[in-house]
Amino acid sequence: MTEPIHITSPADPRLDAYRNIRERDLSAREGIFIGETFIVLEAMLLRPMSIVSMLASSRMTARVHASAMTAQCEAPLYTVDDAVLEAVTGIDLHRGVLAVGRRADFEPCAMSDYAPSTPPRTVLVLEDCNNI
Repeated sequence: MTEPIHITSPADPRLDAYRNIRERDLSAREGIFIGETFIVLEAMLLRPMSIVSMLASSRMTARVHASAMTAQCEAPLYTVDDAVLEAVTGIDLHRGVLAVGRRADFEPCAMSDYAPSTPPRTVLVLEDCNNI
């Protein structure tokens, strides 16, 4: 991984994927998703090749950089001051960490793959469920 890239302008095009995010943007946008919080980033770093880029506030830069290095993630890490972060995202992002990831290809499966073979045979399927 290269060194963190500090960005001072909210208009920088490298930040376009993070621009004016809303709750629904956290789930999916044209084959990508946006992960929020350091804990989510840690989970994303289990598949570092799926990460497109990371954005961290200045106060979170060292922590995010260390984790990305450990995971051998080659995605760029952009860092910004809190004011720039809020100007770009449109929200007060007090947790200070976002990452853009590529959605994995859908792997079709049959219900029988997950159906319990013995009672009770209750299966719960949730589509488009997030933030639980």
